[in-house]
Amino acid sequence: TMTRKRHRGRLPLHDAIYTSKSVEFLDVLVQRDPESLAVRDPQTKLYPFQMSALKNLNKNAALWAHARYSNSEWKDLEPEDRATAVDEVIEEQHLEQLNTIYYLLRQHPAVIFPPTVQEKVHKFR
Repeated sequence: TMTRKRHRGRLPLHDAIYTSKSVEFLDVLVQRDPESLAVRDPQTKLYPFQMSALKNLNKNAALWAHARYSNSEWKDLEPEDRATAVDEVIEEQHLEQLNTIYYLLRQHPAVIFPPTVQEKVHKFR
């Protein structure tokens, strides 16, 4: 399928996580290829949920905060208010990151267990 087409050895899910796509975007890929959740990224050697935990947040936070205001409004803000606006963006980014990690784990929780634990859990059921 198209979701298995690789670019530089990465699956589309890996690329989407690496480029900080939304959970809604990731969901489309996961629904088309749920097995990709159990595939480690060939470049980072991480599972998708682990990759999402590594995002370099706070990148462009000031730009995102500034985009919420007109240029004149931003210029008129006190430095403390600008800092607060940036902090709010960073908080939103952190929440979005946690949401992404949670979503990926909920879709395939088995990736957090070593194979021997998976087998024991499966036998116990």
